[in-house]
Amino acid sequence: MVSDDPNVGLAIGLTTAAGFATVIGGGLACLCDPDNHSLLAGCLAMAAGVMVYVSFIEIFPEATNLFHESGTFNSDHAFMMTTLVYFVGNGLCLVADVLTQLWMSRKKSKASENRE
Repeated sequence: MVSDDPNVGLAIGLTTAAGFATVIGGGLACLCDPDNHSLLAGCLAMAAGVMVYVSFIEIFPEATNLFHESGTFNSDHAFMMTTLVYFVGNGLCLVADVLTQLWMSRKKSKASENRE
């Protein structure tokens, strides 16, 4: 299905540029010194920052608008629900991170016990 919208070309161009940026970033990660953990950590932090920026600038207002358009919430309550869902999502990510760290530390300790 082809759209007659004049922004289709821009959307395809931006998507292609994002794909190339991913390929270039992956290639640079392979070319870097594997012992230089600070470079990889910095690149990952920058990528995370871009994702958070996109979330706040584009997705957050759109989510607020969709909550409002549902008819269940007025504009103030829609903003509060969007904020609540955002922080609940952050909390779930934190729980997942803690559980992953616990799981990996137990796995590592079991592996060291099996070696002995």
